[in-house]
Amino acid sequence: MATKFDQARVDIRSQLSDLRREMAACHRDFIGATGLFLGLWFEEQVRRVLSENPGRFGELPPETRSQVKLEVCGLIDDADRIVRRFFIAEEVWWDAIDPSGARRHFEYEMNGTALPEHMDEPIRFAMGTLLPIMERHGFNASGFAIRRYTQPNNYRHQPERLPYYRQRYHCSAQMTQGLQFYANLHTAALAAERELVEVDRDEARSQDQVLWDQA
Repeated sequence: MATKFDQARVDIRSQLSDLRREMAACHRDFIGATGLFLGLWFEEQVRRVLSENPGRFGELPPETRSQVKLEVCGLIDDADRIVRRFFIAEEVWWDAIDPSGARRHFEYEMNGTALPEHMDEPIRFAMGTLLPIMERHGFNASGFAIRRYTQPNNYRHQPERLPYYRQRYHCSAQMTQGLQFYANLHTAALAAERELVEVDRDEARSQDQVLWDQA
């Protein structure tokens, strides 16, 4: 026979399931917003690099100028895929983690105009994908560095040295609002998980009282 504790667990798990679905939709929207942001950022950075290298673009043969622009436009068109490459779901999103497995602590509050720490490195590596195009065509691009990148969840993978943007950046309003919404859902999900633990404790306390009375 189901007890009030059993019913409470059913209700809370249903709430958690709903929250996970909502969080999954929210994080997909965030990835889309970040892809849009990255594409616009690439365009802005190319213009900045051109201004830092006056005359260099004009020195290139016309066919090379067309090739540079083609490569940059290809990068912009590929922005969504680049974001997904570095934003490994289970390394970034609470809803993507197996509930029965080991848990990591996540924070989703913005770090000023930048993403929280565990999301900051992926966006900087995504930004860094612009550097090889610029360097290949003889442009000096400030603001970038080369850092070790270890592919998450693949411990046999040898760390690579990849371009990384090291200057300040400002997330778009859409990214900021989306992440704040996800943070609110995350807070609600953690509260529900604590309620689940408390139900188990209440049931244990109740059982102890019954056993005491029967002893």
